[in-house]
Amino acid sequence: MVASYPQIAQFTQIDNKRYQSSDRRTYGDTRIRDSECTLAWAVECQPRPWRLWDSRRGVRPGRRKSSATPDWIPSGADRLALACSAPGDRLCVTPGLGHSASEPSGTSDLAYFNPTGDADFTVSENGVLAFKAGPIVSRLVWFDRKGVEQGFIGDSERYGTVRLSPDGERLAADVLDPHNGTSDIWLYELTRHTSRRVTFDIEQEFGAIWSPDEQRIVFAKDKEGPPHLFVKDLNNSNDAEELLPISGGVQGADDWSTNGEFVIYDDQTPVTGDDLWLLPMTAGRERKPIPFLRTRFNEWGARLSHDGRWVAYVSDDSGRPEIYVCSFNNPTQRWQVSNGGGNAPRWRIDGKELLYLATDFTLMAVSVQGGTSFVAGSPAPLFKIGVERSPYFDVTADGQRVLVNSNTGTRPLPITVVVNWTAELKR
Repeated sequence: MVASYPQIAQFTQIDNKRYQSSDRRTYGDTRIRDSECTLAWAVECQPRPWRLWDSRRGVRPGRRKSSATPDWIPSGADRLALACSAPGDRLCVTPGLGHSASEPSGTSDLAYFNPTGDADFTVSENGVLAFKAGPIVSRLVWFDRKGVEQGFIGDSERYGTVRLSPDGERLAADVLDPHNGTSDIWLYELTRHTSRRVTFDIEQEFGAIWSPDEQRIVFAKDKEGPPHLFVKDLNNSNDAEELLPISGGVQGADDWSTNGEFVIYDDQTPVTGDDLWLLPMTAGRERKPIPFLRTRFNEWGARLSHDGRWVAYVSDDSGRPEIYVCSFNNPTQRWQVSNGGGNAPRWRIDGKELLYLATDFTLMAVSVQGGTSFVAGSPAPLFKIGVERSPYFDVTADGQRVLVNSNTGTRPLPITVVVNWTAELKR
């Protein structure tokens, strides 16, 4: 679309005090609906109400408990279609933006792919609705370095992040609870083939990392605001302990140093975006966050080498995500490992290899040397992991097997097309 407007102005701004985490445009291209160029989109708030914005009328709250990226209904009624998880995973419709919101009406079950209720649906310009029906599930699949399937863990579920324990005998994974639409953390005993749930709250709990002695986990939880860090002792049934107060941004645990002294995590701020921080974890030391990498660009996904000397992480300061390695003692000294984009670095336990995901979800391997200085070889492709949306995987300590939250082997969901579906709204 070509327009002759000479100025572009920011219309929304994330308000961390209200737990807003992102601006979301309408599904597909934002649509100009009239001669006054009214725009509408949604702002996601962490307690999970959407607010619908109209550039002439201001904020109009949409009714939801959990809803998806909206899409316009091309009927001239100024309405948006949302996917809501209350009273079920339903396709819902807001009233006109010029009216107060009321309880939306459901028309059909939808497939949503994360705990905020995002759904696979779209509405065409001539009013045809297409959606996927049914739950989207995945499997935890073992692969060798050639991409050959070697087995699986557990049943097909709505899995999220996965993290192998330091000794490789257990797994921590996020599993979505279909009753409340949020995920909890489960532990899997890989040799005994048993599992148990370790978090039970209604809040979203995800992204667990292990302590070196495997007696505790640190994870993110969105209690009373954006996700922030909690620690749980795995040997008792006590509630998880809050490690850090709400910061205004989203926190995520990345790794725990092998000497047990620090957890490295990422935290968002409106000024500098995603930054890396260290949190002291030894007894008797003040639990005060220490900035590790804080720039005007985004840094995330940190992994510590087993000897504690090096940190692999992701930065977008080149204009796209790339893998870098820096010295733990001097993070300003760094080396680029990936080329052409990269995400989710993983160390081999001997520190002689890094694995990461390329932008097309190909698993890459890079030989590295970490003596007095750091040296990285050329990235080599291993195989493309079978994911559609989220690169959740982990690697065994020897780097020979890869555990992937994969959609391989799961039943593909059919696409349903509905013509003249807006007629149902008049009933």
